[in-house]
Amino acid sequence: MRDSSGLSSTGSPLLFTFRQIADSLIDLFFPPRCVGCGARGSLLCDRCQASLPSVEPIRDPRSAITERRATADFEGVSQQAIHRLKYENQPRLAVPLGLRLAAELRRSGWIPSLITAAPLHEARLRQRGYNQSAWCRQEIER
Repeated sequence: MRDSSGLSSTGSPLLFTFRQIADSLIDLFFPPRCVGCGARGSLLCDRCQASLPSVEPIRDPRSAITERRATADFEGVSQQAIHRLKYENQPRLAVPLGLRLAAELRRSGWIPSLITAAPLHEARLRQRGYNQSAWCRQEIER
């Protein structure tokens, strides 16, 4: 049984770890290619990550959520990576995207009291087999 985040109540972190190990073995024979430039060796290479401009936080003291942050605008390489993660069954992209989010949290000095995944409709979860935001959250929590 899965919760709304896409994590199984019967050990999804173990499944996630198993999938990472299997992906690493596959990478030995079929090295990953960067979603931005196609370079071998990484799903999102350092050069493409460095090309993503930083985004200023959105601050609104009148809102219940007074500050919101992102790691990049939703365009170009970041949009390609998110689309591949969500719609092209490439959940391994959750690792570099989640690590970007974790780096932004460290850089900002934020100390979150709660990190939650955006809920995913049950039908979409069955179709996709995972909730991409839950997997990104796992990278932040490491």
